[in-house]
Amino acid sequence: MRVARIVYREVAASLCANDIDAQTDAVLARLAIGQLGSFSAVTHIREGQLVPLLTRHLTPRESIYIYYRHRTEQPLRVRTFIDFMIGQLADNGDFFLSPGKLRALAK
Repeated sequence: MRVARIVYREVAASLCANDIDAQTDAVLARLAIGQLGSFSAVTHIREGQLVPLLTRHLTPRESIYIYYRHRTEQPLRVRTFIDFMIGQLADNGDFFLSPGKLRALAK
């Protein structure tokens, strides 16, 4: 009987970036693999430019946050912007793929 085991290997990073566009460009250019946010990757995955990897080991769903100063009386333009962005982004399939859809698109 064969026993499965976890093997850890140190791998030197080929690219470290704090710019999501630079990271996405490097992955698209096949310079590296990366853990991209779905909002950056979803279009490229759907177009076949990126392939999801390690879909059995997905991180919890990422969230997009809007930061604003808490005030008792918010200016109407700030509240309007917040409401608009929540309406545009909340559960929007243009920006997110479910774990099941990611697994289906993996090759």
